[in-house]
Amino acid sequence: MFMMVIGIVGAMICVVAYVLIIIERIDPKGVAYCALNGVGGVCLLISIAAEYDVGDTGGLLVEVCWIAISIYGVIRARKRGAQNG
Repeated sequence: MFMMVIGIVGAMICVVAYVLIIIERIDPKGVAYCALNGVGGVCLLISIAAEYDVGDTGGLLVEVCWIAISIYGVIRARKRGAQNG
């Protein structure tokens, strides 16, 4: 039950991040968006991995890629901020 809640929280974090972009509250290239996606992805990955079944392999792969891309985005956004600041 707890892992299901973690997965739901992760999904909500990703959805909220997307909504914040649509309503123009955060920059899609900024640290906040990338970090929210990364945290949401980690929550979803934990939820999937906790009760892993071979049928979950696709979801597991998507979340690993999602997290990797989010980390890259955070690093890139921070470098861009350091260059501008």
